[in-house]
Amino acid sequence: MTIKDHRLRIFIVRHGQTDHNVQKILQGQLDTPMNSTGYSQSKLLGQRFSNLTIDKFVTSDLERCQETLRCILEQQPGDLNTNSGATPTLDSSTSSTTLSNLVVKNTTGPCAEQDSVKTASQQEFSNHENSIPESNIKNTFTSQLVSSHPKVKITPNLRERNMGIVQGMYLKDALAQYGPNFRNYGESESELCTRVWIEFQQLIAASDDGIEYALMCTHGGVITRFFNYLHETLGFKLEEGMSKDDLKVPFNTSVSIVDIDRYHGEGMIRKFGCTKHLGGEFQVEDQLLR
Repeated sequence: MTIKDHRLRIFIVRHGQTDHNVQKILQGQLDTPMNSTGYSQSKLLGQRFSNLTIDKFVTSDLERCQETLRCILEQQPGDLNTNSGATPTLDSSTSSTTLSNLVVKNTTGPCAEQDSVKTASQQEFSNHENSIPESNIKNTFTSQLVSSHPKVKITPNLRERNMGIVQGMYLKDALAQYGPNFRNYGESESELCTRVWIEFQQLIAASDDGIEYALMCTHGGVITRFFNYLHETLGFKLEEGMSKDDLKVPFNTSVSIVDIDRYHGEGMIRKFGCTKHLGGEFQVEDQLLR
């Protein structure tokens, strides 16, 4: 049995930057679009995957994630970005499937090796010289590429956490009015992880049909909470050199990698929050922001 026979590699990417990110507004499930910097980031992210054919895509149904995925699809090798007329799965299900077998070390794909380290806040990255002019965004946006693509599944299961009464508030106002416990309002961590795990299980089951590489496009809070759930609750191992402290809110368009070895029954977190495609290692300055 080869590595390809029993390993599924899942790339989990965060959407590109929004104005709410820069302004430190708690987005939650608000359907906010990307800004010009977000498009620039997403184009660079697409370049990182341009030499690797992804077999299956799953994305949050919120606009900022679908826009990010569109930038990836446009740069996929071969005819992947061609509209075949097939209809993707639009899912609202909460039913679960049984996990059969849950790493084989492999350096294939984006972020296989880490580049030099560079840190920056959201605002600092907003001044990136490669930002796409705002006027060009609407002209280049083609939502049908995502919504009609046969390899794409669009699902609310990958939405950001519903933040209840603090959703849409400025971070400073939520802290002033509710204190640090503002994060406890809205959807619970258990509810969030349950719905994301449904999508994870379905990808694992689909690997029986030959899927080797999958990509999920979702949100910062989702990635943070779910990766901690994988590690602490489900026992997924961390790549050598990583620690639990690394599993914090990742930067916009960052790439995290999970390997599932169905043959040996193991899962491993290979990378978390990699921003190699942006020219270095960027980190979210305010970890309370979602």
